[in-house]
Amino acid sequence: MKRALLIGGGTLAGVAAVLSYSPINFGNSSQPPLTAPSLGSGNPVATTPPTQLPGNTATPTASKTAMGSSYSACGYGNVQVQITVANGVVTKVGAISLPNADPRSQDINRQAKPWLVQQTLAAKNKAGIAGVGGATCTSGAWARSLQSALTAAGI
Repeated sequence: MKRALLIGGGTLAGVAAVLSYSPINFGNSSQPPLTAPSLGSGNPVATTPPTQLPGNTATPTASKTAMGSSYSACGYGNVQVQITVANGVVTKVGAISLPNADPRSQDINRQAKPWLVQQTLAAKNKAGIAGVGGATCTSGAWARSLQSALTAAGI
């Protein structure tokens, strides 16, 4: 009887600990924590325009747009990124293509794209983004396409 109470109590404590766990924020500690971006009005994933860095209302004097190479996201489809760079800093980023062949890929990328855009804008001029959990293949292909876009832009 004692053993059953101990096992039951331990199981309940373990379940409570797992359910109360809050994962840490990806990235390094020198950056402010990311906040959840808005998922928008449900526009198609593959045809959304580039997103501009918040608070950057002035038109940059010397901006350059560069398109990255297209990379496969583990066979689910291709990822291709386009960036706009002003004064050596990425000010806009958009997805030319994201995997969207099936409803699951569309749902994953509709949720992952705002996070990837936010990480890219926060990184300013490097491809060192943390990626998005649950969208590992898309995140990896995004980082590779972003690196090729940065190279094409001369960064």
